[in-house]
Amino acid sequence: MSAEIDSLAQSILCGLDQQPPRIVSEGLDQLSVADAYQIQHRVVAHRVTRGERRLGYKVGCTSKAIQQQINIASPIWGNLFDSQQFSNHAEFPLSRFANLAVEAEIAVVLSEDPRNLDVESLNSVIERAFPVIELHNFDIPPQHRCAASLIANNGMHAGFVIPNSGPSERIVGSKLRLTLGEKQAFEVEPAELNLTVSESLEWLRAELKRAPTLEALQPPVVVLCGSVGELVEVSTPMTVTATLGTTFEVDCNLAS
Repeated sequence: MSAEIDSLAQSILCGLDQQPPRIVSEGLDQLSVADAYQIQHRVVAHRVTRGERRLGYKVGCTSKAIQQQINIASPIWGNLFDSQQFSNHAEFPLSRFANLAVEAEIAVVLSEDPRNLDVESLNSVIERAFPVIELHNFDIPPQHRCAASLIANNGMHAGFVIPNSGPSERIVGSKLRLTLGEKQAFEVEPAELNLTVSESLEWLRAELKRAPTLEALQPPVVVLCGSVGELVEVSTPMTVTATLGTTFEVDCNLAS
């Protein structure tokens, strides 16, 4: 199995390096979740070796809506890299992605890797919270969508767009909105948003303790806390905007 895992990891890495990316999914649905995380972490090791830097973690598939959309029963997690963090107002050609889908999420910056903490300490290490737009290569055929294929492919993560630096917005009392062009795609109420953040951090902490071969991160540690709504596919040029509260906003422009 080790040779098969190495081969799949190399295939996924080669696919990611293509333009647009080629997402490997065939055969992954036969693997266990544990094997899928082994593949993901071997891809991570290759990326670090060639010079990419890990920034933090992404929690995915936290909502029932997305779990039903992708045909899985529980959240997953993956890794964030500096090569896939983009500044506010970034512009991308749609051809950069393999069937682009977007989400609006809350990101938090932690002063400690979650695996080093007890549950009661998680909130105390949150230094900042802000809205992000997460980008996905949503190119796994429906018949191959399962926990293992998503995990091995790092949650189909294609990057995330962060707002300009500024004062942190308190999540409490703030709504999160995703807007595509002039149309609002979804809005998340504050209570649900706060619950998503706290539950995602607690779940991630427990999961990281089961991944001893993946090196803990030095602070600051960025965590994308997952979306409440579904993945929204984007196939035409438009501006995508995520807003937290009334003023904290991030956007990106998708061009032909």
